[in-house]
Amino acid sequence: MAFDKKISRLVSMLAVLVIGGVASMDMGCAAAGPEDPDLNASIADENVAEAELAVGEGGICSAGGCDPGLDCCPAGFFSVCRNLDTDENNCGSCGHQCDTGEQCVNGACECTSTSCCPSGEVYCTSYPAGCSNLNNRYHCGACGNRCNNLEVCVEGECVSEL
Repeated sequence: MAFDKKISRLVSMLAVLVIGGVASMDMGCAAAGPEDPDLNASIADENVAEAELAVGEGGICSAGGCDPGLDCCPAGFFSVCRNLDTDENNCGSCGHQCDTGEQCVNGACECTSTSCCPSGEVYCTSYPAGCSNLNNRYHCGACGNRCNNLEVCVEGECVSEL
């Protein structure tokens, strides 16, 4: 019986600590009274610093609480500020993920590697950038191997049109 009372008191004490910790975290409350201005000032400064961090990219936010150019997107239990123009996990809109090999460019997923090209094509970074079958005048047999104006690409080789 005495053991049950000790467990009960321990659980009660933990509940007070947890609930008090959550309340102080959410409400900015301090465990000190008004007679301790240094501690309260320190906590106030910390809360301001947290609020300033919360609006930047990756910071915890609420609707409309992000820096300009960022949007507040759901992320598990919290919402987080994200740049919808560059975030591969929130590209163009919250939760829209780019496929493997794609990057988020101006809010649209763009292929930037061979892993997102159709079978038989490779990703070329030279003009015109994108997936290529290496059988065209700009990428003939290899990326960037451009045929001159009097040549065409035939089976990966630049040959004269004449």
